[in-house]
Amino acid sequence: MLWWLPAVVGASPSVAFYYADSPPTDILAQYDWVVLESDHVTPPQQKALRRFGTELFAYVSLGEAERFRDSHQQLDRKMFSGENRGWNSDIVDVTHPDWQKYLLEQRIPMLWEQGYRGFFLDTLDSYQVSHDEKDWPAQQAALIGIIEKIKQKYPQAKLILNRGFEFVDKVADKVDALAVESLYAGWDQKNKKYREVSEKDRQWLRPQLARVRQLGLEVIVIDYLPPEEKQKARKIARQVLEQGFIPWVSTPQLDYIGSGSITPIPRRVLMLYDSKLEPQGQYHFSNLHFYAELPLEYLGYVPVMHDIQEGLPQSQLADRYAGVVTWFAGKTKVKGYGKWLQRLIHAGGKIVMFGNSGLQNEDMLLQLFGLERAAVPRSPLSIGGDKAMMGFEIRPRIPRHGLEYFRLVKNSKSLVHMYVQDSDDHQYPVVVSGDWGGMALRPWDVEISFDETARWVINPFLFLQQALQLADIPMPDMTTENGSRLWLNHIDGDGFLNRAEMPGNPYAAEVIYEKILKKYRYPHTVSIVEGEIGPAGLYPEASPELEAIARKIFSLPNVELASHSYSHPFVWMLLKEGASSKQGYTLPIQDYRFDLRREIQGSIDYINTRLAPANKKAGVFLWTGDAFPGEKALQLVEENGLVAMNGGETQINDLKPFLSFVSPSTRTVGTWLQIYAPVMNENIYTNNWQGPYYGFRRVIETFRLTDKPRRLKPIGIYYHFYSGSKPAALKALEQIYQWAEKQETFPLYVSDYISRVMAWRQMGVARLPDNGLLYQGGEQLRTLRWKTGHASPDFSRSSGVAGVRRLHDGDYIHLNGDNKVRLYFQKTAARAPYLLRANGRIIHWQSEGGNIDFRMHAEVPLQVVFYSGYTNCQLSSSRKIVRKYKKGNEWHYWFSSGDSGNVRFSCS
Repeated sequence: MLWWLPAVVGASPSVAFYYADSPPTDILAQYDWVVLESDHVTPPQQKALRRFGTELFAYVSLGEAERFRDSHQQLDRKMFSGENRGWNSDIVDVTHPDWQKYLLEQRIPMLWEQGYRGFFLDTLDSYQVSHDEKDWPAQQAALIGIIEKIKQKYPQAKLILNRGFEFVDKVADKVDALAVESLYAGWDQKNKKYREVSEKDRQWLRPQLARVRQLGLEVIVIDYLPPEEKQKARKIARQVLEQGFIPWVSTPQLDYIGSGSITPIPRRVLMLYDSKLEPQGQYHFSNLHFYAELPLEYLGYVPVMHDIQEGLPQSQLADRYAGVVTWFAGKTKVKGYGKWLQRLIHAGGKIVMFGNSGLQNEDMLLQLFGLERAAVPRSPLSIGGDKAMMGFEIRPRIPRHGLEYFRLVKNSKSLVHMYVQDSDDHQYPVVVSGDWGGMALRPWDVEISFDETARWVINPFLFLQQALQLADIPMPDMTTENGSRLWLNHIDGDGFLNRAEMPGNPYAAEVIYEKILKKYRYPHTVSIVEGEIGPAGLYPEASPELEAIARKIFSLPNVELASHSYSHPFVWMLLKEGASSKQGYTLPIQDYRFDLRREIQGSIDYINTRLAPANKKAGVFLWTGDAFPGEKALQLVEENGLVAMNGGETQINDLKPFLSFVSPSTRTVGTWLQIYAPVMNENIYTNNWQGPYYGFRRVIETFRLTDKPRRLKPIGIYYHFYSGSKPAALKALEQIYQWAEKQETFPLYVSDYISRVMAWRQMGVARLPDNGLLYQGGEQLRTLRWKTGHASPDFSRSSGVAGVRRLHDGDYIHLNGDNKVRLYFQKTAARAPYLLRANGRIIHWQSEGGNIDFRMHAEVPLQVVFYSGYTNCQLSSSRKIVRKYKKGNEWHYWFSSGDSGNVRFSCS
């Protein structure tokens, strides 16, 4: 559904107001200005809100003292001149010196210290309630003085007034905007009900707003409607925009993402699970994690897990989540879950149920789904439905017993995707969707065979798209950049000192150094296990020789330094601080007791002080063993300014070409995030290093199957040093690299891949009023993907867009690194030149007409391909071009180095 507003985007900022706890930072960060209640915002939330350049305004009441603030108890009641019972506050005599002192020496400085550089000054006309009209001029003069003193002390501060028509002309040069409430829809605080604004009130208000605009100030209009009246809210926002004002339509408590001059598209999907129903109580063992996250990621949406044992979310969900997905292993005993679901659906939220519904009594929701229970149908039974939806990896089969049947109620609006049909041609829906979401309960979701292999019965990509009614727009992609598939290589430190079965029995690390790292000069992230090669490890007598090899490896220009820990923990979840190495959960280092800081920061410090060359430092940690670190480990990585990766189970191959063998990109642990390796290592492909040792060649199948029919993963060549100890394993490595060299890739380091995954999760998407799209966070994440067959980017109107390339699963749109990207479309393909493909990152990009001025950097010799509908094109550069040719409308250039320098590509 499209909610585009037909107004023209102007220079006015987009503005949002949000006063409740737990602000949805991913949504609010897309606005230019956000007004907050500072007591409800934590420093990390402030940081998240500012990540795209959003300016934060703190709420400050100039005319009333709020009773909920701790500071209220310190105030002298002599300064109070009345009360506002509706909002639980005391009206203040703003001429009182103590009140001005409180504002100017306590409240404002505290907010400034917290990092706020803007203030929303409210209750500017409260004095009119508690003071005689003859006192109004003195109150107004005091307010003017307070505003002037704020600006005098903090000249950089931006100020928004809430009303203040009586004196705004006297402070117009001090403030940036004026807000007014209730132009079309208001709120009656006394009677607690919404109200329509009379035409008489509007007629009085409009000339006041016009006068404010003539003063050069922005005008913000705040109207109030309940969350369920979204269509009306968007209509009001459109009307406000058409009058040249900035709209915000929300609840009177301002605890809901309302309608404004942009319409954010929530990218987060709430994944509800019950830890009491999952193995070891862990989310990462759940079907939600194994099966549902990957399709959502491919569609461009960010899974966010929540354990309902910690309580059901009580805040508004429809404004901050694209939907809710569940996959319960049984019936949950969490009190109130069914009623919570009903409220979610009534408020416009969407729920998608896989597996078991989790409900003790499903009848309470069937009516909302447009279904009712039915008797067991008469045999013989058959299965029918949408062929595009069913039989995705295995044909659906009807179980012999234990299946519940439903039928559509009269006038049901639910859409049936798959049904069971009886001998009388009666149909019984088993996979359905509607305005409420969708349902594909067991066994119609996945079928798990005797060998624990899971196969999707329905098409999860199509089902989730339809059931959640996901926006049909280009969405962020983390597998590709500039039309080239990302390619990273990383080596775990295990087996560094293994002896190779080769002449002279060199260390495996020396073999990898000579045969791989020096030969294949692509980016590599290489780690060591300190407990294997360091003087405080298992082999102190060999340490000098081993450290010398490590220094030689780390000095290579194509190597990024990483740690693989100190004692190589095998089972992270079982390890406790102080645990003896004799327990068998780590390397058997004598007298060592497990120390998390020693494992992470200590091993990094060891590399940086003893092994790193002068121009490099280690900043990457690669998880060891089962790669299931806990919250403290993940927290420690972030607190020390490091990044980390490893884990996941992606090992899809030709024998088992199923999505269940492809992991999502991340694992959530409490409030922390673990980045998975794109693909598993050679240990998996060689049966835990039992052979065949050439088995890692099969990872090529994994790379192929995670590219087509859908590009789900980058290429990630991931192995251990012990691959250098077996000739067959080394040969397999060489074959893998040779295969990768033939692909159209974008080589990068692990740290760069991690930054793209994090940026993918944070990128904001919103609709603009003039049918365009706004993407915020395009500095690190540079690719949008859209299924083929839609309109083409309009490069003349868009900003931050460098090109597009059509691949097998969609159109990949290239971004040039601008933090804010505006994307528009046209029906016909562009004739003017644009970037088709490159293997490096855009450093600078400026396009006008037939000219493109740019600079790119690649970790390997740069390759650039342009598309141009013109017949005459030239590329001018001070750097050497080693090869160039034209193929149809494509112009190909190979540079001698990774830096293009300043280049112009011009066509006529």
